Amino acid sequence: MTTAKNYTKGPRKGPIRLIVIHSMESQEKPKTAQAVASWFGGSTAPQSSAHFCVDNAMAVRVVDDSDIAWGAPGANADGLHIEMAGKADQTTAEWEDIYSAGVMNQAAKVAADWCKKYGIPAVHLTPAQVADGKTKGICGHADVTKAFPKLGNHTDPGVGFPWSLFIFTIQALLK
Repeated sequence: MTTAKNYTKGPRKGPIRLIVIHSMESQEKPKTAQAVASWFGGSTAPQSSAHFCVDNAMAVRVVDDSDIAWGAPGANADGLHIEMAGKADQTTAEWEDIYSAGVMNQAAKVAADWCKKYGIPAVHLTPAQVADGKTKGICGHADVTKAFPKLGNHTDPGVGFPWSLFIFTIQALLK
């Protein structure tokens, strides 16, 4: 595990209900997950973090589930965050290429484990469901931004992200 520099030590005050998907805004290349995880823990770390960083070959833990990653204001206290190698401006075809398919499979494995552990259904939430504070599910950072527009302006994982395929992959892992 590579520990992030910026996060809030647990315990959490309430239950985990969200899995938030992010794009790293990084190039798709080998060892991207470890590089971004190391950046989160390094001397130039941003004022953000995630629970896992994933690329096509690995998932690297950065923050324990019991601690609060600084991933998306409005969804930090009750969310778990996955940073995926890639960029928000990728097209659906680019998210479905060989490298990104590996990224999505790694992220789906992490998400499926969390769905089992925390009783989170493998469904893509709307911004209204994210904002309601009680519905459990999976969302993108963009959905959090739409739910809490005064807290950010993120668009990841992007309009080209294949949500149906991603959710289907998680559901298949839960069977």
